[in-house]
Amino acid sequence: MKPETMNYPKVSTSLHNQSGVALIVVLLVLILIMIVGAIAVRQSTTDLKVATADQVNKLLFQANDAALLKVEKEDRILSAASREKNDTLKGYISSSEREGHKISFCVRPRSTKLFSILEISELNESNALLT
Repeated sequence: MKPETMNYPKVSTSLHNQSGVALIVVLLVLILIMIVGAIAVRQSTTDLKVATADQVNKLLFQANDAALLKVEKEDRILSAASREKNDTLKGYISSSEREGHKISFCVRPRSTKLFSILEISELNESNALLT
């Protein structure tokens, strides 16, 4: 037989083209998985920050409430023992001279006296500090 007339099997080149496409598809799927993972980590970090902030707010609210209850208790004790109404927080705040004023004070839980009228800051209607 002559070489021109021999039937050689045809080699398909489509397998080589398909393996390149499969590689690209796998890479795209891996990139999508990485993006979804990054979004999940970021979301969980945000949720953790929100939960922590909520816990801090609750703790601060409880501490503030406890301090005010102690001041109220001390004020009741002082008002029972004091003759002057203005020596107590309730008497100081309820005075008609202070109507419309903003009063702020600091509670010192480690101090021997939890609250002192001498350490109150007071602002009048025009936000001027009174002494």
